Amino acid sequence: MLDCQPGDLLSFERDETASNAPDVASASRAGVRLLDAGDKPIAVIKAMRELRGLGLREAKELVESAPVVAITGLTMEESSLALARLRKAGATVERH
Repeated sequence: MLDCQPGDLLSFERDETASNAPDVASASRAGVRLLDAGDKPIAVIKAMRELRGLGLREAKELVESAPVVAITGLTMEESSLALARLRKAGATVERH
């Protein structure tokens, strides 16, 4: 009925500026690196359980394997809150 082809109506043109732009979503993501549990590892294990939703065994193994990247994929605000929570528990942590 119509005297046209799908390519006549639809076309794709790559936006070259978009491929060179940094990915804002991934640039705003951060993680938490646990360096040391300090002198109160039980408090750090408890904090890690709350932050990651882990069971006791998994949280204990994670804390004992320090230094380790303990949490990833957080927003900057979430990572700041996690850092503060773990520091309050006695851990030595840094943003990853």
